[in-house]
Amino acid sequence: MSWDDCNIILNSTNGVFYTGDVVTGAVALEFKKKQKIKGITFKVIGTSQASWTRSSPTIPYIKIYSEKSKIFYVNIDVFREINGKTVEPGVINFPFHFALPPDLPSSFKDTIAKIFYRVIIQTKIAFKISKKAIYPLSILSSLNLNQTGNYSLQSFFEVSKTFKKFDEFSLIIRTYKGVALKQRLPFEAIINNDRKVKVSKITVTLIQKLEYNVPSGYYNVEKRITKVEHKELASTLRETCTFSMDIPQIQPSSINVPNTMVNISYVIKVKVCFRFHLSISMDIPLVIGTTPVIYSK
Repeated sequence: MSWDDCNIILNSTNGVFYTGDVVTGAVALEFKKKQKIKGITFKVIGTSQASWTRSSPTIPYIKIYSEKSKIFYVNIDVFREINGKTVEPGVINFPFHFALPPDLPSSFKDTIAKIFYRVIIQTKIAFKISKKAIYPLSILSSLNLNQTGNYSLQSFFEVSKTFKKFDEFSLIIRTYKGVALKQRLPFEAIINNDRKVKVSKITVTLIQKLEYNVPSGYYNVEKRITKVEHKELASTLRETCTFSMDIPQIQPSSINVPNTMVNISYVIKVKVCFRFHLSISMDIPLVIGTTPVIYSK
C-alpha cells in the first residue's frame, strides 16, 4: 500500500531557486486507509544531457554525439516518522530543506540539450511496481556582477566606414559590459558623419551564444533573443542619440560554472543601416547576471 495523493509545496515567490539557496518546503501525503508503510524515499536529482548528429565521410555516414550525466543528487530521510510504521487515514505534512551548491548550471532546454532538476518521491513495495511522484525544480545560476569585474563602468566601442578617400563615418557606442535579467541596458550612440551619409536606422540585437560540450566533440549555436531599433536620425555631421534594451528573463551567462555541458554567453550586435550603402556592424561582449548591476555615473 502507499499514499492516495501526494502534493509538494515549495517556498518560492516566483517558482525559481538560485544556486547557493536553501530550498524549503513540505510534502503532503493523503492516506485513505489505515496501512503499514514499508518505505518512502525523497530524492533531488539534477541531470544534464545533450545529443546531436553530424555527417561523416565513412560508414555509417552519420556520427552521433551524445552524453548524459548526473550533476546533482540529494537523498533526504523526509519520511522517517512513518517508514516501517502504520499510518491512520488522513493527510500528513512532512517539511524538508536542502542546499543548492553555488556552481550548478541553470535549468535549460532546447532541441539539442537540456539541464533539468526534479524532486522524486517514491515508495518501496516488495514484488510490485513502486509508486512515484515527480516535481520539476527551476534553478538559475546566481551571478552578482557587482562583486567582480568592472561591469558598473561605461565602456566605449567603435565601428567605422570610409567613403571615397577621406570621408569617414564612425559610430561610438557607450554602454556597459554587464547587466542583469529584467534590467534595462542603456546605450549612447555618438555619430561622426563627415559626408552626411543618409542613415536609415541603428539596430541592436541581443544574441545568445551556446556551446555544447561532450567528451567526443562540441557544437555551436547562436540565437537571437531580442532587438531594438533607433530610426530618428538626422544624418548631420555630428549626432548623439540614446536608447535602451530591456533584458528578458533568460538564462544568465555561464560564469563560475565548471565543466558544464552547455556554456552560455552573450553579445550585442550593433548594426548601422545606410540608405544607399552597405551596412556596417560590430559585436559587443555582454555578461548577463541575476542581480541588478549598480551603474556608476
